[in-house]
Amino acid sequence: MTEAIIKFLAEYMVFVMVLVSGGLFLLELIKTEGSKQRITKIAFVGAAFMVAFVIGQALHFVPIETSRPYEQQGKTALVDHSDDSPFPSDHTLLAFSAAFMVLFMTRYKKWGVVMLLLACSVSAGRLMALVHSPLDIAGGIAVAGVGTSLYLIYARKYSLPKDERGTGLEL
Repeated sequence: MTEAIIKFLAEYMVFVMVLVSGGLFLLELIKTEGSKQRITKIAFVGAAFMVAFVIGQALHFVPIETSRPYEQQGKTALVDHSDDSPFPSDHTLLAFSAAFMVLFMTRYKKWGVVMLLLACSVSAGRLMALVHSPLDIAGGIAVAGVGTSLYLIYARKYSLPKDERGTGLEL
C-alpha cells in the first residue's frame, strides 16, 4: 500500500465517515414521526457520543505504559498525532462510534455494515502509519461499544417505540 493511501485512511477517512453518518442520521430524523421521538433520538445519540468521548479522554490519563509503534521501532510516524497517550485511539473511537450509530441507531443497516468496514480501514491505517498498537485500537473499539450499548439500553427502557430505536441487524 502506498503512503498516500495509508495517510488517507489514517487521517481523513474518519471525516468522510462522520459526514456520511451525519447525513444518514439526518435522513433517519426526517423519517422519524413525531417531534418527541426526534428530540429523544437526538438526545440519546448525543449522549452516546459524549459518554464514549469522555471515557476515551479519561483513559488518556490512566497510567498505561504504552509507547507508539514508530517509537518502539525507531522509525518516523507516517501521520501527525497528538502528544497524549495513544490509548485508546481517538480516530478508532470516532470511526466505530459513527459506524455503530448507523448500524444500531438508524434503519440503514446495509450502510451500517459499510461503515463498519470503513471503521476497520481507519484502524488499519492507524496501525500501518505506526501511530497505534493493536491494544490502542481495541481500546477505541471497546469505548465506542460502551457508548452505543448505553444508547441501546436506554432506548429500550425509555421513550423510543421499538420501530424508532433503530436497533437490530435486519438487512
